[in-house]
Amino acid sequence: MKHNFGKYDVPPTLQVLIDLEKMLDDKEHFYYGFNFYLSLTDFRYFNTPSDVIVFGNNGMDGIHYGFLTDYSSVAELENAPIVCVSPMDFDQPTCIIAKNLRDFLRINSEDSALFYNDFAT
Repeated sequence: MKHNFGKYDVPPTLQVLIDLEKMLDDKEHFYYGFNFYLSLTDFRYFNTPSDVIVFGNNGMDGIHYGFLTDYSSVAELENAPIVCVSPMDFDQPTCIIAKNLRDFLRINSEDSALFYNDFAT
């Protein structure tokens, strides 16, 4: 897993989620609680930006979430912006969706569809 994070340490909040998923011993139970699957290996698509470290996906259409490192200019991943990559949205596959992982978890727990549904207003 470490190779996926490059120079960065696994953020503390993400480590808690990893430990919880291991404790549950069931990816589906984790998904039902958090509305996404952890993806800590090489989960990338052709349009995943090279400066994004992927940590999760929602299980449909290749939509995945990651830390935006801004080409290693972010000091630590705990405070890195979170992006949603929607590979099937060819015009704009990547969008910043949260200011950090904790913000992502808060929004995701309230309405995860906000991340992958695009509305005109």
